[in-house]
Amino acid sequence: TFCNLRKAEISTMMTGQIIHISHEGQIQFLNSGHCPPLVVAENGLTSRLIENNSLPFGFSARRVFSGMPVELHPGETMILYSDGILECASRDNEILGPEGFRKIAVDSYHSDTAVFLENLFRAYESWATSQQDDITFVLIRHRK
Repeated sequence: TFCNLRKAEISTMMTGQIIHISHEGQIQFLNSGHCPPLVVAENGLTSRLIENNSLPFGFSARRVFSGMPVELHPGETMILYSDGILECASRDNEILGPEGFRKIAVDSYHSDTAVFLENLFRAYESWATSQQDDITFVLIRHRK
Protein backbone atom coordinates (compact mmCIF):
# COMPACT_ATOMS: atom_id res chain seq x y z
CA THR A 1 0.00 0.00 0.00
CA PHE A 2 2.70 2.50 0.94
CA CYS A 3 4.74 1.67 -2.16
CA ASN A 4 1.70 2.52 -4.28
CA LEU A 5 1.08 5.72 -2.32
CA ARG A 6 4.72 6.82 -2.80
CA LYS A 7 4.16 6.58 -6.57
CA ALA A 8 0.89 8.54 -6.37
CA GLU A 9 0.52 12.31 -6.38
CA ILE A 10 0.43 12.48 -2.58
CA SER A 11 3.77 10.60 -2.24
CA THR A 12 3.47 9.59 1.40
CA MET A 13 5.38 7.34 3.74
CA MET A 14 5.04 5.99 7.25
CA THR A 15 7.58 5.18 9.92
CA GLY A 16 7.01 2.56 12.56
CA GLN A 17 8.46 0.18 15.10
CA ILE A 18 7.65 -3.33 16.18
CA ILE A 19 8.79 -4.49 19.59
CA HIS A 20 8.20 -8.08 20.61
CA ILE A 21 8.71 -9.00 24.25
CA SER A 22 8.62 -12.75 24.87
CA HIS A 23 7.27 -14.42 28.00
CA GLU A 24 10.89 -14.93 29.02
CA GLY A 25 11.55 -11.19 28.72
CA GLN A 26 13.59 -11.32 25.51
CA ILE A 27 13.08 -8.28 23.28
CA GLN A 28 13.20 -8.16 19.48
CA PHE A 29 13.16 -4.68 17.93
CA LEU A 30 12.37 -3.80 14.33
CA ASN A 31 12.54 -0.23 13.09
CA SER A 32 11.24 1.30 9.88
CA GLY A 33 12.55 4.85 9.76
CA HIS A 34 11.30 5.87 13.21
CA CYS A 35 13.16 7.57 16.07
CA PRO A 36 15.47 5.16 17.91
CA PRO A 37 14.24 4.23 21.39
CA LEU A 38 16.14 5.75 24.28
CA VAL A 39 17.04 3.54 27.25
CA VAL A 40 17.55 5.30 30.58
CA ALA A 41 19.54 3.46 33.24
CA GLU A 42 18.00 2.38 36.53
CA ASN A 43 19.59 5.30 38.39
CA GLY A 44 18.65 7.80 35.67
CA LEU A 45 22.26 8.94 35.26
CA THR A 46 23.00 7.48 31.82
CA SER A 47 21.18 6.71 28.60
CA ARG A 48 21.77 4.90 25.33
CA LEU A 49 20.01 4.82 21.96
CA ILE A 50 18.87 1.59 20.34
CA GLU A 51 19.81 2.19 16.74
CA ASN A 52 18.44 -0.04 14.00
CA ASN A 53 18.39 2.31 11.03
CA SER A 54 16.18 1.56 8.08
CA LEU A 55 13.95 3.34 5.60
CA PRO A 56 10.27 4.05 6.31
CA PHE A 57 7.53 1.78 4.96
CA GLY A 58 6.85 2.23 1.26
CA PHE A 59 10.37 2.26 -0.20
CA SER A 60 10.39 -1.28 -1.58
CA ALA A 61 7.65 -3.87 -1.90
CA ARG A 62 10.23 -6.68 -1.68
CA ARG A 63 12.07 -5.30 1.31
CA VAL A 64 12.86 -7.78 4.05
CA PHE A 65 12.69 -6.45 7.59
CA SER A 66 14.90 -7.93 10.25
CA GLY A 67 14.64 -7.46 13.96
CA MET A 68 17.50 -7.13 16.36
CA PRO A 69 17.74 -8.38 19.92
CA VAL A 70 17.70 -5.72 22.63
CA GLU A 71 18.87 -6.25 26.15
CA LEU A 72 16.97 -4.27 28.74
CA HIS A 73 18.58 -4.69 32.16
CA PRO A 74 16.50 -4.81 35.36
CA GLY A 75 15.40 -1.29 36.29
CA GLU A 76 16.12 0.22 32.85
CA THR A 77 13.39 2.16 31.06
CA MET A 78 12.96 2.17 27.29
CA ILE A 79 11.33 5.34 25.97
CA LEU A 80 9.54 5.24 22.63
CA TYR A 81 8.74 8.69 21.27
CA SER A 82 7.53 10.42 18.12
CA ASP A 83 9.58 12.74 15.94
CA GLY A 84 7.37 15.67 16.95
CA ILE A 85 9.32 15.66 20.23
CA LEU A 86 12.68 16.09 18.50
CA GLU A 87 11.39 18.70 16.03
CA CYS A 88 9.87 21.13 18.53
CA ALA A 89 11.35 24.62 18.84
CA SER A 90 12.19 26.71 21.90
CA ARG A 91 11.61 30.45 22.47
CA ASP A 92 15.02 31.02 20.85
CA ASN A 93 13.90 28.98 17.82
CA GLU A 94 16.31 26.18 18.77
CA ILE A 95 15.26 22.64 17.77
CA LEU A 96 15.31 20.15 20.68
CA GLY A 97 16.93 17.31 18.67
CA PRO A 98 18.21 13.96 19.94
CA GLU A 99 20.74 15.33 22.45
CA GLY A 100 18.25 17.81 23.92
CA PHE A 101 15.72 15.02 24.30
CA ARG A 102 18.32 12.80 25.92
CA LYS A 103 19.03 15.51 28.51
CA ILE A 104 15.31 16.02 29.22
CA ALA A 105 14.83 12.24 29.60
CA VAL A 106 17.74 11.78 32.00
CA ASP A 107 16.74 14.87 34.02
CA SER A 108 13.12 13.63 34.19
CA TYR A 109 13.99 10.17 35.51
CA HIS A 110 12.03 8.82 38.46
CA SER A 111 11.80 5.33 39.92
CA ASP A 112 8.00 5.50 39.54
CA THR A 113 7.17 5.30 35.81
CA ALA A 114 3.99 7.38 36.22
CA VAL A 115 6.03 10.20 37.76
CA PHE A 116 8.75 9.70 35.12
CA LEU A 117 6.15 10.11 32.35
CA GLU A 118 4.66 13.21 34.01
CA ASN A 119 8.16 14.68 34.41
CA LEU A 120 8.86 14.06 30.70
CA PHE A 121 5.70 15.86 29.61
CA ARG A 122 6.33 18.74 32.02
CA ALA A 123 9.95 19.16 30.85
CA TYR A 124 8.91 19.00 27.20
CA GLU A 125 6.10 21.52 27.65
CA SER A 126 8.34 23.98 29.52
CA TRP A 127 11.01 23.75 26.79
CA ALA A 128 8.86 23.78 23.64
CA THR A 129 7.08 26.89 22.42
CA SER A 130 6.44 25.67 18.88
CA GLN A 131 5.31 22.19 18.01
CA GLN A 132 4.03 21.16 14.57
CA ASP A 133 3.63 17.41 14.96
CA ASP A 134 2.26 14.87 17.40
CA ILE A 135 3.97 14.18 20.70
CA THR A 136 4.01 10.65 22.06
CA PHE A 137 5.88 8.98 24.90
CA VAL A 138 5.69 5.28 25.77
CA LEU A 139 7.71 3.96 28.69
CA ILE A 140 8.66 0.29 29.05
CA ARG A 141 10.49 -0.68 32.23
CA HIS A 142 12.16 -3.99 33.01
CA ARG A 143 11.02 -4.88 36.50
CA LYS A 144 13.49 -6.42 38.86
